[in-house]
Amino acid sequence: MDSSVELARRFAGQSLLLLMTARDRAATLRVEISPTGALRLHGARQVAQRSKGELVGVLRAEAKACGASWVVLSLGSGWQVQYANRSLRGGAGSEAGPPELLLRNEPGLFVPKPSGDCLYAAVDHPVLDRSLVFAVKRREVEALAEEVHEAGLGLAAVRVGLASMLEAWFARQGAAACGRDLLMSDGLGVVWVGFEKGDFLSPAEAGGEGMSAPRQYSNRPGDIIQDLARLYRDSADRDLAFVGPAELDPSAGDPGAAGRVNSFRLEPAEAVFAAGVRHDFHPQLELRRPALTLRVRRNLRLAAWTGALAWASAVAVCLHGWSLEAEIEGLEQRTKADRQAEQLCLKHQEECAGLRAQAMEHLQWLRTHPDAQRLLLRLLGGFPENVSLERMGAQLDESGRQMSLEFQLLGTEEGQSAALRAVEQALLGLGYRIGERNSPVPASRGTLHRWRLIIPPAFEGGQS
Repeated sequence: MDSSVELARRFAGQSLLLLMTARDRAATLRVEISPTGALRLHGARQVAQRSKGELVGVLRAEAKACGASWVVLSLGSGWQVQYANRSLRGGAGSEAGPPELLLRNEPGLFVPKPSGDCLYAAVDHPVLDRSLVFAVKRREVEALAEEVHEAGLGLAAVRVGLASMLEAWFARQGAAACGRDLLMSDGLGVVWVGFEKGDFLSPAEAGGEGMSAPRQYSNRPGDIIQDLARLYRDSADRDLAFVGPAELDPSAGDPGAAGRVNSFRLEPAEAVFAAGVRHDFHPQLELRRPALTLRVRRNLRLAAWTGALAWASAVAVCLHGWSLEAEIEGLEQRTKADRQAEQLCLKHQEECAGLRAQAMEHLQWLRTHPDAQRLLLRLLGGFPENVSLERMGAQLDESGRQMSLEFQLLGTEEGQSAALRAVEQALLGLGYRIGERNSPVPASRGTLHRWRLIIPPAFEGGQS
């Protein structure tokens, strides 16, 4: 729970839930953070009535749907902001502890008349010795944190929507962040920060009261457009920068805004995870362990690297052994496959030799019986379309007066019957007589038929 590390780095490669609240309403948004810190926001779900039971149920369902274990809370209402001097909080190495904890535990050192029921967090200007200190109700934050924990989820951070936008804007602009007055809105509240002679311009300065607070409107979602228009009119003679969603820009359509108003699009949900946003209203922020000394951190880092190298060496040795075993097993499998391929090749050679011998017999028969070609054409021409001739063979006996005919048909039973009739008609038409018909034998493909034919006298001895 280190608020000094940005959320996109702390949860790189993970999914989170963003819970945005406003008065009695809420909304959830699924956030996917890539290993490089890129964001993908999707799957918004509205909660019309922010009852405890309903919100807990929505958080559980949404977390299960996207595989999230952590929730980031963004408060859209119930906040107040005022100016303060940043130097009063000291630096990161202050004896009083981290600046954010000092502001949390001793707000009276920086904020006049602090409330014990409030939590405080500061947004520092990148150049000026000034901060904007936001305050929220402790009870509201603790109640929301309890609902998050009841849903079985961890609370990663608690932000204020406008404070996130302001901090992201300061981090992005740097020294240029004090060149123009700043008008900012997230759709639920408005903040106007004026700058004059390199410092914050307070509405109270004209009365001699010094630093106080920027102009602000909170808890007025129905009046945001009017509030923005009012502040825009009041800044008519000053250079202005508007930061927020494009649909809220009060300078849109104003021809006099050219050159005087710069508009920058910044979505509130994206600002929560933006670079440079570190403020946190987490109720248990004080439970964070203090940082170790530089020497201890170096020794721990060295020990961690030594252990990691030893572990990596052991893993490398194991992996090398496994790779050798896998390589040997692969060679054995390839040898076995080569043997099987050799046997299969020999088998194919034998089959090819048999087919060649059969083809030579058919060729010899065709040469000695000129009418054989006409016989084959007659047989094939009379076949139905739904029957195919898978195989056909003929063998003359020694006398040359009889012939054994084998043919294999593939098709429906009705089609095969039609094919048999076609074969019989073709043979009879050529003068052959069918001396014997063996019973059909089922084959691997179709049915095998064996007939013994009596050759016509005109063709005995191979004469036409």
